[in-house]
Amino acid sequence: MNNNSLQNRLLYAILFPCVAALLVSGVLVIVALVNIRAATSNGKFDIGRIAADSIMVSLLDQGIADTSGLVRSNARTINDDLEDIAGDIVLIKDSIGKMYQEPDAFKPVPVPNYRDIPPGQLQIHWFFDPTMQKDRRFDASDLERAGLLEETYLLGNAGRLLALIMDKNPDISTMFITTASGINIQYDKDAAFKVDIPVDMLPIMRERYWYTAAKNSGALYISDAERDSAGRWLATTISAPFYGKDGTFKGVTGLDIKIENLDKNIQATVVGENGYAVLLKSTEGDTKIISAPGLGDMEEYDVSDFLGDDAESLIAEMRAEPFGTVRAMVRRDGEPVDSYIMWAPIELTGWTLAYILRVQDIAGLANNTSGEVLRMAKSIADNVDSTIRIITVIWAALLLLVILVAIFVSRFLSRKIARPINDAFIAKEQANIAKSQFLSNMSHEIRTPIGAIIGMTSIAKASTDSLRKDDCLNKIEGASRHLLGVVNDILDMSKIEAGKLELVSADFDFEKMIRNITNMINFRVAEKKQVLTVHIDEAIPRNLRGDDQRLSQVLTNLLGNAVKFTPEGGGIYLEARLLGEENGSCRIRVSVKDEGIGISTEQKDRLFHAFQQAESDTSRKYGGTGLGLVISKNIVEMMGGEISVEAELGQGSEFSFIVLLERGNALAADENGTPETDMQTDTGVFEGFTALIAEDVEINREIVSALLEPTLLAIDFAENGEKAVEMFQNNPEKYDMILMDVQMPKMDGFEATRRIRALPIAAAAVPIVAMTANVFREDIEKCIEAGMNDHLGKPLDYAVLLDKLRRYLNKKRV
Repeated sequence: MNNNSLQNRLLYAILFPCVAALLVSGVLVIVALVNIRAATSNGKFDIGRIAADSIMVSLLDQGIADTSGLVRSNARTINDDLEDIAGDIVLIKDSIGKMYQEPDAFKPVPVPNYRDIPPGQLQIHWFFDPTMQKDRRFDASDLERAGLLEETYLLGNAGRLLALIMDKNPDISTMFITTASGINIQYDKDAAFKVDIPVDMLPIMRERYWYTAAKNSGALYISDAERDSAGRWLATTISAPFYGKDGTFKGVTGLDIKIENLDKNIQATVVGENGYAVLLKSTEGDTKIISAPGLGDMEEYDVSDFLGDDAESLIAEMRAEPFGTVRAMVRRDGEPVDSYIMWAPIELTGWTLAYILRVQDIAGLANNTSGEVLRMAKSIADNVDSTIRIITVIWAALLLLVILVAIFVSRFLSRKIARPINDAFIAKEQANIAKSQFLSNMSHEIRTPIGAIIGMTSIAKASTDSLRKDDCLNKIEGASRHLLGVVNDILDMSKIEAGKLELVSADFDFEKMIRNITNMINFRVAEKKQVLTVHIDEAIPRNLRGDDQRLSQVLTNLLGNAVKFTPEGGGIYLEARLLGEENGSCRIRVSVKDEGIGISTEQKDRLFHAFQQAESDTSRKYGGTGLGLVISKNIVEMMGGEISVEAELGQGSEFSFIVLLERGNALAADENGTPETDMQTDTGVFEGFTALIAEDVEINREIVSALLEPTLLAIDFAENGEKAVEMFQNNPEKYDMILMDVQMPKMDGFEATRRIRALPIAAAAVPIVAMTANVFREDIEKCIEAGMNDHLGKPLDYAVLLDKLRRYLNKKRV
């Protein structure tokens, strides 16, 4: 087939369907407009009316669906708010319980002499049962005579917590603590209790329903609509018991939510001017109104007042179906009104939220919209003549345009039809698929250790067995280190893709590096009862020059994979061999061989590609990000070498790489001959020394303090760089060393270091070590440029921390 024949066929194939479609559509449009014009000439607008009626029905159905969804959403919101408030009660209960169980850990908070406080200015009210105290305005001597002074002072610690929770939750009207001994503490946002109210008007709190219910059940209690904790207004009360050191019942704490406040919030969400909401609780034998518009203080209402004459059948349907919408006649001012009743459950309390809306309100929007459609139809009819002319011109222009476009497209396709599929496009699509799978794996790799950390923390907090707590802490540490490894892999991969991964050459002990790596991996080998065999060629120089940290990263990744994919009892072999030496550079081959699951030929092609693993289910079975090997490949190639793999499926694998490393100089004794840190005792090792630590995060200060406590190192903390400079200036001879965080408020660690170094005193040369989570090479260089001596990365490694302290404090000792 020649090019002209192909072009003609394409032209016919494109042009004929387009022209036919255009002709048919043009004829249909003109016929429709002519019919509309004929209808308008007779004064009829049937088409407009049909469209308006159709739109009205559609909008009415959509309005019902939207309102029903609003009821469900508001029910979920109420449930979530109550769950949050219930959680606050549990927090208070636990805090008060801790006061009784560990009283020595709390300072006594003296109650002020209320005789000197003017009436009406109290928000926190302390009072006692009328049988024990004859005057509300008491002082410490009254408490002492009642034998309750110590307990009252202890509970004073709860006042701040009550205030914080009430400020957070505006719907709470009252919070209270009532003890078994007769102490009553009440926090009123409205300051409803005045000091001039006689004590015989106060209720005996231990006889209230919320006290007895929480005490008898031993669990969180949520009431329906009842008098509040002090018997004043209609409220729902949430209460919980607390216990002493030996598990004895000590009292009840809780809060009140005014039904009036709850009802205002609910009614504000109702659509329509005449709609309203009802909150009710229904059981087989009884249905109780919790909240409704106009519901007075404990007044009796019948359910039919709000849900209509068929209330009983509707209540039965609500119990059978948690969610629903029905149409019913509801009486309003004695007249039946056509209404929609929609409901949804509040699961925490067993309540039901019901909306009662007039059909007229929901249909109002639909009526307005359909009227607009009718007016639009009339407007179109009035201008239909000009519309027909315009459409005819447009149709002719489109017909000409279609013919021209068809000719152009046919010529273009005739030149491009034989062109092969773009390989680059396919490669890009495959890369996108691989990245999507990688993101899924990364989500699993990050969420799994986080889930383990949260779960083990909860178990440890709940357990009283010290061995179980230690086991949980060990697992938390392992999960944290795994998560840190995942984060480091992601950061390294991002630097590789940005072309910013750099090597830093330094002298290092090759044999010691291998020993450190095997020591680190040995515990995992022992867990799986595997055998690790290491052979280092004696011809390899002991001291080499290169980036030992990145070389260790490659070896750790290969050994970690070997342990992961080798079954229990299997063998792993690490060998380092000198291949030759030229111009002072040693060509070294390192191999890691295992007796694991092996790799097929097809799988080997994907191993060193970013975001991919040997099999799509490898991450699910064994874990891992799929980044380790591609990072290792880039590091080895930057060292002038190459990495390869020899393997068969089911027969194990052997990964090997070759790198070029220069001969290094002999290392100092403290770098080459010092025993490992974990082999030295650290008890009292820094006694007599004082360190200044600048750290703005309180939990980090606590960690450093706890880690260094056995060493007897004296520590002063500064919350920011400005404070650190001030403390050092005031007593420069006191400090033997400074650990400096970098990112702090007021003044960062860089500026604080520069100011200390600028002081005109000899002590300004004090060793300063950065202690920061900024661990990139450029971050370390920035610390050194600012005048710091060294760098410690967070999270802190205890062994590395001790090594830094020994390095600088031992010099001062000498």
